[in-house]
Amino acid sequence: METRADTARTPDNPKFRGSGESILIVDDDESVLKTVALLLRMKGYDVLTATGGCEALTKIRGIAKIRVLLTDIMMPIMDGVTLIRKLAQMHARVKIIASTGLPNEALREELRSLGVHKLLIKPFTPAKLLGAVRDVIYEDDWGNAADGEDPAVGKPQRHPVRVMSLT
Repeated sequence: METRADTARTPDNPKFRGSGESILIVDDDESVLKTVALLLRMKGYDVLTATGGCEALTKIRGIAKIRVLLTDIMMPIMDGVTLIRKLAQMHARVKIIASTGLPNEALREELRSLGVHKLLIKPFTPAKLLGAVRDVIYEDDWGNAADGEDPAVGKPQRHPVRVMSLT
């Protein structure tokens, strides 16, 4: 029997729908990039893509309204950690979700110190991706739930930086 909690975390839940928020996805794996972009577009987000950190920085400089950056960590030329550091130097006000297939405690600590809001462990499900995107969009800069947060979906934790392993 499906419970309310199960229903709240499925990708078909209307709470996972976007309202045109801009998301920049950065991944050197074309299949991941296309799949994630398609899912987010189908859910109502405005999606931009980049195949590496340099391309992502160019897009961020040219577009002021990017709400969320979803970046892979392991990429050639400029990895995700370097991209996140460069964003901090630019004082970019973008919420960050990092993704990796090789998590470890040192990486988690580094991402936490850089202000990353979420960490997705690859492979992740559509529901975990959509939940992470929704969580970072609907929290303020201190990790508090924004007005209108639905308790059925789950309130964010209440501390400044949240790095969460979603398996």
